[in-house]
Amino acid sequence: MNKGECSKCGKTVIESTLENGVCLSCRLQEQSKASQSNSNQSRVLVNSASNSSATAITTLNGVAVIVLMLSMLSGLIIAVLGGQSGIGGGYLVVAGILIAVVGLVQWAFIKVFAGIAEDIKAIREKI
Repeated sequence: MNKGECSKCGKTVIESTLENGVCLSCRLQEQSKASQSNSNQSRVLVNSASNSSATAITTLNGVAVIVLMLSMLSGLIIAVLGGQSGIGGGYLVVAGILIAVVGLVQWAFIKVFAGIAEDIKAIREKI
């Protein structure tokens, strides 16, 4: 085995681990410093992105509540009016109930997407 000396730290190491006169441990230290500076730059970008994503998530949650309230209210009104009417009122009652159920399903889907967005935001902040 041939041995060589690292030009940075001066350690005697196996020549096969030397690359351009630099040993493996010195190269790893350089890579670590470079990745730390890159992660600091990406954190600045993530912080600016998290502010806009927080607004988007809040808006999405607000839309979910509005969809739920409007669908429940309109479904209830249609069902009550259908129940008070005479002939053919049964169809309106069924339509009102379906509108309320569809609104509930839409609300649930929107809440799932908002939850996924919050989880992605939390993962980004941890990285």
